[in-house]
Amino acid sequence: MKRLLLILATALGAAACVYPFSTEAEGQVPRSLVVDGNILVGTVSTFHLRYLQPIWAADYEMRDDTPSGVLWIEDSEGKAYKDGTVTGPSTDFSIDLSGASKSLKYKLHIDFDAEGRHYQTPWLEVRKAPIIDYMDFAADENQVLAKCTLKPDTDEKGLYIMDIEEDWETQAQYWQSYDFILDNTKRQGGYYAERTANPHYYCWKKASSKRSVLSSTKDMSEVTLNSFVFHRFSRYDDRTKIQYAVLLKVRGVSEEGYDFAKMIASNSDITGSLFTPVPSEMRGNIFCDEDPSEMVYGFVDAATIRQKRVFLDGRYYLYQEPYDERFVPDLEDGELTLEYFYTSGNRPVGYSAGGEMLWAPLRCVDCVEAGGTKNKPDYWPNSHE
Repeated sequence: MKRLLLILATALGAAACVYPFSTEAEGQVPRSLVVDGNILVGTVSTFHLRYLQPIWAADYEMRDDTPSGVLWIEDSEGKAYKDGTVTGPSTDFSIDLSGASKSLKYKLHIDFDAEGRHYQTPWLEVRKAPIIDYMDFAADENQVLAKCTLKPDTDEKGLYIMDIEEDWETQAQYWQSYDFILDNTKRQGGYYAERTANPHYYCWKKASSKRSVLSSTKDMSEVTLNSFVFHRFSRYDDRTKIQYAVLLKVRGVSEEGYDFAKMIASNSDITGSLFTPVPSEMRGNIFCDEDPSEMVYGFVDAATIRQKRVFLDGRYYLYQEPYDERFVPDLEDGELTLEYFYTSGNRPVGYSAGGEMLWAPLRCVDCVEAGGTKNKPDYWPNSHE
């Protein structure tokens, strides 16, 4: 579920649940439409429709409702943009605006023909993304700081929303030089065999923004946002193990959209007080033509987006394994066998200087077991597999 939908459900606590959207039928408990997405001119815009309803009304029949909306975008010259892959009502939409002009205005439409209801935004002016002039890292004793400098493509001060995507390479704690082959004809339940490959030594991990970063030059003396810290993480995180890259995505936002995003962030903050706004105050800019008083959650902006990726400088890679988890299996009393250690989730690593075979937990020799994947990013600069 997208961030807005999750935050709304969290903000309401035990009072609400989020389900795929469909308009209310006669006699059902009123529910509220949630619209998550923005009109991104020059790229693909993604929208998600869900339904927010009181948890006391969340019976199984209502959970089984099917989506019934058709979402499209109109520009001020009358051209309509639709999801070319959706042939009927749906819950999720991707609309290609690659060829759309940033000099026009745009409006979002959501139609529910079966119920005779139509939702729309006002005409929206395109908010231009700033130029990402510079990206780099800095560090103190404990943290790596990702920083950027943003310049507006006009002379006006700007409001911006940033999101990130992270990729990093990690590796198993130990290179596994031997396998243990199960064989019940052997006294220890198997035998050692030297490995010829170690396919789960290198892995990759991904992460994306849990919440957007808001920035503004509105109250600053300059229009440029200099050395702004948009992300940070521990120097001893496994992001600093081999290689790390962060993709910064930044878009312009209207004042109303900026205020709405601040309110969403406030409600998602666990340290929020009783005085933070409740979801009933989160009215956005989406309205129902047939009932303008109907509560709709979500705020849609029209904007351009810019992005830039940077790799972490090698001097900041300080990861250290917490401790040595290798061990020699205790076989002295004869009650345990090597088969027992293998089936208990351990693997042979290699011989010690003293000639004893060292073992370790599987997660220490298999990076997939430790939470990584073999999904190497297409742009990754090394030959590791």
